[in-house]
Amino acid sequence: MNSQQRKSSGGDFSERGTEAWPPYCCVAAFVAAALEKLGHANIGRESLAHKLDISVAPSSHNPWGLRVEVDPHLQGLTVAAATERIPRLLRSFDSELTFRHVLFNHVTLGLVEEVLVQATLQGCVVGVGYDLSLMSGTGSAMMRHVARIEPASDSEHVVILNDSEAFQPQPVLARWSDLLPAVNAVTDGFWLVGPRKSMNLAYTPCFTAIPAKGA
Repeated sequence: MNSQQRKSSGGDFSERGTEAWPPYCCVAAFVAAALEKLGHANIGRESLAHKLDISVAPSSHNPWGLRVEVDPHLQGLTVAAATERIPRLLRSFDSELTFRHVLFNHVTLGLVEEVLVQATLQGCVVGVGYDLSLMSGTGSAMMRHVARIEPASDSEHVVILNDSEAFQPQPVLARWSDLLPAVNAVTDGFWLVGPRKSMNLAYTPCFTAIPAKGA
């Protein structure tokens, strides 16, 4: 889809700048990338981070003046907060867009590869939450992270795209056998953005869109 075909951004989002995403903004980066993949151009990074109420650690680099949170379990954007805030944000762009979170341990028979392929074919942009330190093998403390993923050319691998690191992240080919333990270590799973009609997926619990507060 070229720039002439892409839709303008919703709300009061300013044109996308060249600033890097600050720490704790991986969810905001995923949502921005998902919106652009779905045809919405010029996503203002700072504005989006504030609309999602991303929080950062007191000692963190904080050029955008995001809310400071001392509890490490609440820094960034939790699943509970994302489930409330992301649908409301998406509706400011397109009333048919919504968000869904699916724990890997809620996928029937662990068929997560099949869910990823189906969700992608149905028009969803798919992310995954995992322990970045475990996945990278650094041996450091647990680090919750969300990145975009796409099916690979074979069933043993998955493509990871870290949108919080670059405007055009380089695809990283990873083994499912490495990603699955990193996801389960933080009891996480799929982060899905797409049309409401695309959210009913085989091998997952029935989806019912919950209206976001203030919608």
